Amino acid sequence: MNTIAVAHAAVVDTSLPIVLGVGTVGGLSLLVMGVFAYRRRPTVSYLLLTLAIAALVGRVGVGGLAFGGLIDGSIHHLVEHGLDVVTLLAVIGAIYLARRNHGNRNT
Repeated sequence: MNTIAVAHAAVVDTSLPIVLGVGTVGGLSLLVMGVFAYRRRPTVSYLLLTLAIAALVGRVGVGGLAFGGLIDGSIHHLVEHGLDVVTLLAVIGAIYLARRNHGNRNT
């Protein structure tokens, strides 16, 4: 194994758990705020944004499972990219509904 590959593996092994931990704390904090915002204003747009945040938290969870060796790399990529699609569609849907019914409190 060459020196660059060893150095890369060492950086990933030490920094990835930190990144996953920060992502988990930040994502869960944002998700809690999203749930409270939705409870305060229960519209479809807020629900979709909360779903998008939950999908981002799910990505961190899948990354942690893959890092821990609990799921295969190919499953990890499939699930993460699926959650990317959920995030994208939820955000686009929220924006569309908010713009389409601007001023209507039920969207």
